[in-house]
Amino acid sequence: MMTWRSLFLPMVLVLSTSCANVDSVLFVTKTSLGVDFDTKPPTASIAYDRVEGYVGPRYENGAVPPVVARIQTDGKIFNTRVRQLYATGSAATLVANPAGPVGPTVLTGEKRLMFFGTTTTTGLKVTFTGQYPDSFHLGYKRKEFSFIPLGSTTDSSGNRVDVYPSVLATIDTTAVAGAPGETGLLVGQFFTTGAAADLYAKDPVIQGIFKSAASDAFSAYRASVAAQESEATRILRCYLGVAVSGLPEVWEHAHARGLFREPALLAEMKALHGKATADPAARDQNLRTANQWYASEIAILDGSQPTRLGQLAEHRTKVCDIARR
Repeated sequence: MMTWRSLFLPMVLVLSTSCANVDSVLFVTKTSLGVDFDTKPPTASIAYDRVEGYVGPRYENGAVPPVVARIQTDGKIFNTRVRQLYATGSAATLVANPAGPVGPTVLTGEKRLMFFGTTTTTGLKVTFTGQYPDSFHLGYKRKEFSFIPLGSTTDSSGNRVDVYPSVLATIDTTAVAGAPGETGLLVGQFFTTGAAADLYAKDPVIQGIFKSAASDAFSAYRASVAAQESEATRILRCYLGVAVSGLPEVWEHAHARGLFREPALLAEMKALHGKATADPAARDQNLRTANQWYASEIAILDGSQPTRLGQLAEHRTKVCDIARR
């Protein structure tokens, strides 16, 4: 079966040699996002695929018709949010600079056919164990396509200049997974052209989709990782002061707080501790192995898990208390 990637290049070649020419602009995007979470066995998978293409004129002075396409996700498995923006012409400029010039508003002169379209498919499936999500599956696909002939007008100096018409499309999707009565798919979407596209491009909400530096998913991920690293460092400092007899209590607490990836790890560490206390000759090696296992689990940093920082903080309090005994 042919994929979008296999169709994309031939499509561009055909359009660039027939419909598309120096008097028109072809702008295409295609996005696929998949999130899969399950507790049996505990797994989480995220997939992302993106295609973007642009065919249009390049002027003698180096200028090109402006376009902008942006997609942003929050990086979460549950309550996933996807925001996407597509704009051309003065609308593409206005989302970055609301003080920029707008495009023509008067419909006059020779008419030529243009095309602008989007298609979106979003699906959400959540299964429950009692009041809690047991599995979560999100699928998101979106295509945006415009083929727009350039217009022309006269500037303030009387020179004839080309004009690239404005189109603007956005979508804001949030998949909410909570209790059955709180689970759902929230979608906000609009599609506009011409002067209306310019007006909407100045809206702070639309500009937020384009900029949104404060809520950038990667910044939030890095901040979460840094906070987890700080907690892990403080835990291991206190851990150095824990007596051998207190180690199993530390490990049990870490296991209970979900900080161990493998459920069987606690039993294996306790077995090593038993051998160390029973056989002085094997003491150092067994304790060294158990301590290495513990440290490697505590040092796991995952910015996509919002609960891990709280788990580490709670465990740090427990470990430091045990070390002070």
